[in-house]
Amino acid sequence: MLTLMVYFCYIHREAGGPPYFEVLAETSPGGAVDRAAQMLSQHAGAVRAEVWDGDELVFILPRAAAQGSPKGWMSAG
Repeated sequence: MLTLMVYFCYIHREAGGPPYFEVLAETSPGGAVDRAAQMLSQHAGAVRAEVWDGDELVFILPRAAAQGSPKGWMSAG
């Protein structure tokens, strides 16, 4: 049985202002990071995505990560 966990994803924009926010229901932190990378690539003005587990920052993904750069992934922990 798979257990879904809730992660929060914030997509920060180049133009500033409040970030786009989405709740991600995933089975692992890796799944949440993958979904955040997808979301980041879909937002033209996005500069980075942050994945949070409650009040703990799990990952920061700069735009390069969504474009396939292996150096783009940064662990926050």
